[in-house]
Amino acid sequence: MDSADVILCRSTNGGNNWTKIRVNQDPAGAQQWMPSLCVAPNGGVAVGYYDNRGLVEPVTQYYVSYSNSGGNNWSDVLVSDHTFTLTHWYWQTSYYGEHTGMTYSNNKFFPFWMDRSTGYYQIWTCAVTLDGISNNTGENLKSFYLYQNYPNPFNPATKIKFDVPKSNNVTIKIFNILGKEIVTLVNDKFPPGTYEADWDAKLYSSGIYFCKMTAGKFLDIKRMMFIK
Repeated sequence: MDSADVILCRSTNGGNNWTKIRVNQDPAGAQQWMPSLCVAPNGGVAVGYYDNRGLVEPVTQYYVSYSNSGGNNWSDVLVSDHTFTLTHWYWQTSYYGEHTGMTYSNNKFFPFWMDRSTGYYQIWTCAVTLDGISNNTGENLKSFYLYQNYPNPFNPATKIKFDVPKSNNVTIKIFNILGKEIVTLVNDKFPPGTYEADWDAKLYSSGIYFCKMTAGKFLDIKRMMFIK
């Protein structure tokens, strides 16, 4: 953890004891702030926040982290489609520009945030499905497997398919050509099945990227090519 992480405090015994859980899954060093939390009727949890990972302060973007395991495991999703610079604006007795929030409806989270990339402070929003991952039954699967992403080359989005033969925690991370981790795409416990995750690279440069999947003792890496 570092001083700018988003931390969730959780109690499983009516508030008698609390544990701290790091929500954002990026490497230490970036800054996150102004979080908003929402809980779905099925128990899924999503937290939205400003995040400057991979950027130079004060340039930032907006992320949502979600958990299907009561907060034990988290995956990050970049939801803003552009970077922006937060500007403090004090006018009369009001403070504008960094308001965030989130609601849930029809199996989707709707985070909202503010930025002035257009020259005016405006509210932005999008729809986010809880898991960002589709799946099929796990019958007859014999081993973990990471498929080659498709399409490949891609612009700007690609799909990453993987097999889970038995219930296990699965992590899928994206690295750039220098070996720097840039995205934690998947970090959760999955029952047996074949799953498919989406990665949208529109905020990144063209080039070679690597997709790394780990699950227990299983590890595999696929090479991907992003061409704008």
